[in-house]
Amino acid sequence: MLLTNLANRVQPFIRYELGDSVTLVPGACGCGRPFPRIRVDGRRDEILRLLDAKGDRIPVTPLALSTAIEEGAGVHRFQVEQVGLRKLHLRVEGGNAAVLAKAKKALADWLSGQGLPDIAITVQAARLAAHPVSGKFRQVYRKN
Repeated sequence: MLLTNLANRVQPFIRYELGDSVTLVPGACGCGRPFPRIRVDGRRDEILRLLDAKGDRIPVTPLALSTAIEEGAGVHRFQVEQVGLRKLHLRVEGGNAAVLAKAKKALADWLSGQGLPDIAITVQAARLAAHPVSGKFRQVYRKN
């Protein structure tokens, strides 16, 4: 989510990244305004650190990881949870077996291209989980 606010003429915000994920909501607003409606899903940025075969911690950015799944599998409602230094859990909302397999393959192929071919990936079709304290949706995160 990017924000541009020109109200402050001395130092305007131009394409300021909020770090939130949003979803467009179809239909007109009940208030009568003609602008697009959005639902704020919450924060989604957390850099993962995975171990490669040499034992080095490799940083994995959420944008790159999300793009690999979105473009490689056509899946947009998912979460990736790091559950170990060499293990990820992929949760896909509303996915059938074929979608889950495609998403897992897209993630595995991308990780392999990053020098991380030995990362174990579990996958499940499930409702996406909100953060237990803040209630915000996180797309890529480490298990606490």
